[in-house]
Amino acid sequence: MVAHWLYEEWGRRREGNSYEGTCQRLAAAAAMDGLPMYLLAIEGEVVVGCAALKVREMEIYPEREHWLGSVYVTPGWRGHGIASRLVQAVVAASLRLGVSVLTLQTERPDGGLYAKLGWRPVERVWFHGTEVTVMERYLRKPAEPGASPNGGPAKPFGNSDISGGPPSVS
Repeated sequence: MVAHWLYEEWGRRREGNSYEGTCQRLAAAAAMDGLPMYLLAIEGEVVVGCAALKVREMEIYPEREHWLGSVYVTPGWRGHGIASRLVQAVVAASLRLGVSVLTLQTERPDGGLYAKLGWRPVERVWFHGTEVTVMERYLRKPAEPGASPNGGPAKPFGNSDISGGPPSVS
């Protein structure tokens, strides 16, 4: 089910990708201990959404290690805060793993939900035939003064708190 969502939403646009390839990559990720890590939103016994903590999602940014990606909520469950809770759950998992900064890509020029949740735009780029906004969120201060977790110049720290109770995401 999740492979179908991801393939239909984004995967079919990638040259050389197939539904079977998407299934194989997800199965391989599920068998691994570590990243990528996929989180599911479950309502009753039904999976209604997913999000992932990934490693180096965009090869044009080799210095950006940790990425939020694959945020998807089924159409009938949109508008109920599920995507926000999924994002918060990925941020919480990232903090537990010691991640300092997360990066994401979105097709929304204004950042949409992510801007509302404190993510800052980095730049707009063309990636695999689609214009996307690359955004980042610092989760903790860099370890050394003047150091940046992504290898670039240090940026101000802010928007780091995770408000609310624990998300109802598995």
